[in-house]
Amino acid sequence: MKILRIVARRGPSSLTKISVEAGLPLPTTSRILNSLAENGVVRRVEGKYELGARLLPITAGLESLKKSLASVHPVVEELSRRSGEDCGFAVLQGNEAVVVDWCYGPCDPRVIEPYSREIPLYCAFGQVLIAFQPAAWRERFLNSAKLKKMAAGTVVDREALAAEIENIRRTGLHVSFAENVEGAGSLSVPVFDGLSRLQGALFITGPLERLSGERLSKHKELLREAAGRLRSELAIQREDIRRGLGRT
Repeated sequence: MKILRIVARRGPSSLTKISVEAGLPLPTTSRILNSLAENGVVRRVEGKYELGARLLPITAGLESLKKSLASVHPVVEELSRRSGEDCGFAVLQGNEAVVVDWCYGPCDPRVIEPYSREIPLYCAFGQVLIAFQPAAWRERFLNSAKLKKMAAGTVVDREALAAEIENIRRTGLHVSFAENVEGAGSLSVPVFDGLSRLQGALFITGPLERLSGERLSKHKELLREAAGRLRSELAIQREDIRRGLGRT
């Protein structure tokens, strides 16, 4: 998965560059890439590796997610325009938060790195995804998660993490400071569908110096407004699907 993320982010890349960025020995990287190439997941063109056609039928099973994202992206794009920061939408996959839609703001540096590495669920907007799972799921995760320091603000104390999860459930908002990336923070809120089921976490992220004071308050307002709009969009989409099924 690390190798696939690198190839997806970098585009056509040499064996040596992939090996270095993945932190894997050259023979190991070569063996994995050859196996992926034999199965059509990557292809080798003029000595460089890129994503292969075999991924297309695999992603065909994600049609329902793609339909939901059709509603998500305009909201994320508008949120980024109004906040001036990187914004995105993340969903829960196993014990990982996966950024499935994003839009970069006009200012450097770019904080979102959707392809580059795993995003621990106990960091930043991942905590929102934990907070609105069933109680038994939350308890199981909090008891079993291996909490590793990712940046200066990462919460690695289980009791402190549990307390923050409860605070998110009360307020519907999480503000993080250097939990996942040094020098960067984020604000995140849950997004529900028309049946109050959690769909994902909507977030704004940027350098810490741009996430304070009046600007922070404005971001909170923008996030909650965007989450409400997205909930309405998803409810309409669900109703359209229900009516379509009724007609068939």
